[in-house]
Amino acid sequence: NISLTASSDSFVIDTIDPEVSVSDDLDGIAFDGANSVTYTLSFSEPVQSVTEGDLTVAGAEGYTVSHEAGSDTASVTVTVADGSMENVSVSVNSSIVDIAGNPLIEVVDDSQPVDTVNPTASYSSEIIAPNQADGVASDADSFVAYTVDFSEPVSGIGGGDINVEGGTLVPGTVSLSDDGLQATFEV
Repeated sequence: NISLTASSDSFVIDTIDPEVSVSDDLDGIAFDGANSVTYTLSFSEPVQSVTEGDLTVAGAEGYTVSHEAGSDTASVTVTVADGSMENVSVSVNSSIVDIAGNPLIEVVDDSQPVDTVNPTASYSSEIIAPNQADGVASDADSFVAYTVDFSEPVSGIGGGDINVEGGTLVPGTVSLSDDGLQATFEV
């Protein structure tokens, strides 16, 4: 008689495609002072690898990817181009696969607005209480009022933002309109 023992192996079958959610670290608009946006890619399960080739990024001057193989998160740091109004769009492609080799369900995040176009300014001046009617500011004239019109809204203008040569900025006279399109000051 031969005695037989049954053996069995168990294994897991994974046919579920991984999913990803995308978030970024910048509230509001990317601009010259904050022209770098870091995206976090959060996968529903660990993935094999994430590289620059697995993403399609539009509206960027460049980007880098950081991912540890087998982890469920990756970060993408995007630098927006100077002089751009093109929104940043990050597409996470199906070339990313989970540990079992199932392809990712593609996701596009195009929610990051960009404005790195610098505003332009034009100005005009007016002599306040002129001493003479010659229209020329001179030592005898008390103050000259300046108005600066901007091509788009600006914020946070103050005396340190204004360079005066041949005169002195009158303290406390710098003001910005509520819509940010016009500033006034006296010299």
